[in-house]
Amino acid sequence: MTTLTTTTNIPLPTIVSNNTFNATKQPLTNTPYSVINNNTDTSIIRLSKLEDKIYFGINIFCTLYFIIPLIWIYFYRNSYIIIQRSFILTLIGGVSSFLSAKTNLASQNYNVSCAFTYYSRVVFMFISQVCFVSRAFRLILLYKKFVYLIMPFLILGDFLMGFYFKQRFNKKNICNWKGNYNLNDKILLYSQFSSSSKIPESYKTIFETQILHEFLCTNKAKDMIVKKIDPIYTINSLTKNGIILFVFVDFFIQLTSVIIPLIKCIQEEKSNKKNQNTRVNTIEYFYKILESPIFMEELKNIAVQEFVVQDILFWENYCTLHKITARSIIKFEERNSIYSNNNNYNYNDNHHHHHYSHRNSSHSSIESGHIYIPYYPILPELLPYYYAFCHIFIDRNGPCTVNISENCRRSIYHTLNNNPVVSVFDEAKDEIVESMYVNLFPILLQNSRKQINNN
Repeated sequence: MTTLTTTTNIPLPTIVSNNTFNATKQPLTNTPYSVINNNTDTSIIRLSKLEDKIYFGINIFCTLYFIIPLIWIYFYRNSYIIIQRSFILTLIGGVSSFLSAKTNLASQNYNVSCAFTYYSRVVFMFISQVCFVSRAFRLILLYKKFVYLIMPFLILGDFLMGFYFKQRFNKKNICNWKGNYNLNDKILLYSQFSSSSKIPESYKTIFETQILHEFLCTNKAKDMIVKKIDPIYTINSLTKNGIILFVFVDFFIQLTSVIIPLIKCIQEEKSNKKNQNTRVNTIEYFYKILESPIFMEELKNIAVQEFVVQDILFWENYCTLHKITARSIIKFEERNSIYSNNNNYNYNDNHHHHHYSHRNSSHSSIESGHIYIPYYPILPELLPYYYAFCHIFIDRNGPCTVNISENCRRSIYHTLNNNPVVSVFDEAKDEIVESMYVNLFPILLQNSRKQINNN
């Protein structure tokens, strides 16, 4: 009996050593963003596809779009258009918007990590939007402040004239006006709320957005989106998971914060050069404009829009203060019999003789037809008015401080404390008039050139 024996070749399992496994295992740390997106291109800049070339062109345009206006606007940093918007906020917001847009676009052409793209996007966009909102609130609050200051009953001149000549304010009218003003504010405030709903209208959008977001996070909503709302995924793919939308936001912030103010500065500069040699574009003619009540009202409206209404208030109250001073000096000298029968008074200062009389003078109308004596000492009863004027317009912490040089400010303090004369504010007046001539007069010429030429 023979026994059949069959041998079967059963392959033995191959035991892989730990060294071999570790050598073939791909490391998961520090993986570039391009590898996660299944892009195996190891070059620094990806330009193989048409889409990559388009995004590379957008990157170049982004650099020019942000950098050139930021450098250009630096040369207009002293313009009132930039000052009222704050040059520091404009510069910080512009640089942050550029870095935010650049980091959002970097992942389309460069091998960058997800962490770098995410955190840089969040930080730079947060800074740019904070600067954008701060500038907006700055403009709104400045506008409200200057509208409030321009109200007639707040002008210092009304107070000075009324107090000096013992005139009483119509307190009933003032209270009614303030009451109507507060009532309008309350009407505007309560109009934002719905009478039939406990939820304010201004907050309904936030609540509805939150409810919609919670619904979209559910599985049922996701299934509905997959089956019925396929275009959303198409939009998401075209915008690279929404990154391009953030880039559009950065471009919009740059447009409104830097480019539009820069265009206004350039237009103003061209307008000044165009009207530089005309007859009306002189400082002497501007003084005539300041003496016209019609043009002064137009200048007030322009000053409110351009956020420099404190200059107009300074000029008006400066004129009022000098009218009070002129009348006080005349009464003082008549009372003390200093004037002769012809009402002439000789005042010697540095071997110069000045005359103060009732006849008309061609110097300026702010002295109400009297010759102006710059070095005449301030009468004791007028010192409180000069101190009040200094506190309101000259003091750094005053309610309506004007923009003058520090040398002029120190000179005013020194004169008031040591040798107070009626010309103590003349240097500040010259700077304020020059500022209005540069900032407000070109706008007035554009709006009322025909009327000014016929004047």
